[in-house]
Amino acid sequence: QYDASDRWLRLALGLGWKIDAPAREIAELTVSFADVAWQTADPAEAEEALTRAIDIWRPAMGDHDDDRLLMARLRDLRGNTLFGQADVEGAREELSDAIAELEPGPPSRARALLLNRLGWTYWRAGPAADAIPIIERAITESEASDADDVLRWAKHELGVTLAMLGRENEGVVLLEESLELARASGDRELLLRCCINLPATREARGDRLGPLEEMSFEGLQLARRLAGGQYIIWLASNRAEHLLELGRIVEAEEHQSEAITHAETISFVLLGSHYCWRALVRLLLDDREGAAQDIASGERVGIPSDPQVAAAHPLSVALYRWDEDPQAATEGLLAWASEHVDGKSSTYLLAVELARMALRLDDRTALDRAARLTELHTDFRPITPQLARGAWVQGLVDGDSGAVADAAAELERFGLKLQASEAWADAALLAARAGIESEAATHAAKLVDEMDIRPWLGPLPETRWLEPAKDESEASTV
Repeated sequence: QYDASDRWLRLALGLGWKIDAPAREIAELTVSFADVAWQTADPAEAEEALTRAIDIWRPAMGDHDDDRLLMARLRDLRGNTLFGQADVEGAREELSDAIAELEPGPPSRARALLLNRLGWTYWRAGPAADAIPIIERAITESEASDADDVLRWAKHELGVTLAMLGRENEGVVLLEESLELARASGDRELLLRCCINLPATREARGDRLGPLEEMSFEGLQLARRLAGGQYIIWLASNRAEHLLELGRIVEAEEHQSEAITHAETISFVLLGSHYCWRALVRLLLDDREGAAQDIASGERVGIPSDPQVAAAHPLSVALYRWDEDPQAATEGLLAWASEHVDGKSSTYLLAVELARMALRLDDRTALDRAARLTELHTDFRPITPQLARGAWVQGLVDGDSGAVADAAAELERFGLKLQASEAWADAALLAARAGIESEAATHAAKLVDEMDIRPWLGPLPETRWLEPAKDESEASTV
C-alpha cells in the first residue's frame, strides 16, 4: 500500500533527522522512503532526500560489503530519480561514478545493482544496443555474488533490450524466465513489470492480442490493489493501445485517461506522450476539441524524447492537421521521421499513417520513406501481422489494390480491426483510382460502423482522393 507507506516513512525519516539518529539508520530509512516515493512523490523530492542521506552516510560508512551495498542502493535510487526528471546524462554520471568507486574488486551485489540500473537507462533513452554489454555484466556479477534479486531483474532488462533491437524471440525467452523467477520469489514489482513488458514484446513479435490484453488487465488489477501509480500508468496505457487495435475505442480512451490521471499526480516524465496518445484516440471518437486540448497539454508539460513514445506527438499533430491542411500534415510527419526515426525506435503506426497520407497526395518521397521504415521495423520479425503491415505499405508503394486487400484480410483475421479498416479503405481507394471493381469499400465501412469511429484520414467513402493530389487545390471534390 504505497500511499500509506509514504506517509509513515516520511514521518519516520523526519523524526530520524530531528533526533539526530545514526547515519546508517537515516540511510536505511531513506532507501525505504525512496523505494516508495517513485510511486507517490515528485522525483525531485526523492532526489533531495537521497542526496542528503548520501552526504551523511559517506563519512560514516566502513569498508564492509553491507556498507558498500547501502551506498550503492542510495546511489542507484538517486540515479533513478534523476532519470525521472529527464536528466539522462546526470543519471548515467551518478551511476557510472558509483560503479567506479567499487572498481576494481571481486564481483559484488552492489556493483551488479548499479550496472543493471545503468543498462536500464540505455534501453530506455537509447542507444539501446549500448545497454547489452552493461546488463550482461550485471548478470555475470549477480550470478557470481549470489544476488538473486538483481539477477531476475537484470534478465528482465536484457530481455526488453533485445526486444527493442528487434530480437523479440530472444527477448521473450528472458522475459518469461524473469516472470517465473518473480512468481517463485514473490517479487510483485517484477511481476508487474513483466505484465507490462512481456505482452508488449510478444505483441511486437506478432502474437495474438487477446491473451496479451488479458495479461495486461491482470497486471492492471494487481497494480490498482497495490495503489501503484507508476505501474497503473504503464499497464493502463498499454491496455489502451491493445484495445485501440482491437477496435474497442471507447474503452481505450477510458484506460488512457486512467493512465493520465495517475501520471499527473506524480509528475510522470512521459506525461506529455500520454496526452498525445489520448489525442489519437479522441480523433477516432470525433472529439477534435478534446484532441486539441490534449496536444496542447502535451506540449505544455513537455514532449519526451524516449524512443518508446517519441512518435506520439508528431503523429497526433499530423492527424489533427490532416483535415485542414493535408500537405502540411504529411510534410511535418515526414520531416520528423527523417530526422528522428531509425526504424528500430519507431512505431509501426507512424510509418503506416505516413504511407497512407502520402498515397492520397501522391507524395512519392514520403511513401518511399514510409516503406523503408516498415522494412526496418520488421527486421527479425517473420510473423503474420508484421508481414501483413509490410505488404500493406508495399502495396501502397506499388499501387496494388489486390495486395493491400490481402493484407487487410490478414489483419482482420488476427482481430486487428482498426488496422484492417484502414487497409481496406486504402485498397478501396486504389481500386477506385484504377477503375477496378472491389468489395474493399464495403469491408472498410463495415468495420468502421462496428467500431463507431471517424477514421483518422476522414469519413468513408474517400471520394475526395479519387485523383491523387499534390495539394489541396488539386484534390478531387467528386
